[in-house]
Amino acid sequence: MRTSQLEYFTAVAETLSFTRASELCHVAQPAISQQIQSLEKELGFSLFVRSTKGVELTPAGRQYHQDISSVLAALRRADQHAAAIAHGQAGTLDIGGARNGHRLS
Repeated sequence: MRTSQLEYFTAVAETLSFTRASELCHVAQPAISQQIQSLEKELGFSLFVRSTKGVELTPAGRQYHQDISSVLAALRRADQHAAAIAHGQAGTLDIGGARNGHRLS
């Protein structure tokens, strides 16, 4: 599975609309549908009940959404933290010095 599939799944789960999710993700609706179907195939269970009235999460889909939300939040924090370190805005600064021939730490 790919992170993008999880993001698409989350968008559909939160909007209960493939169309609205595609707008939020800036991706064509058929691509969202295809990626969700691919994710469901990989998982081996349905995440949504689809009908002419719309879409609903299955019980497994509700649990998966709850679990995936925290995973995606952790990934976003990791991205932000690494970017801050890469740009010198966070991290550890080691400063050493010498005093009378002895290293200070």
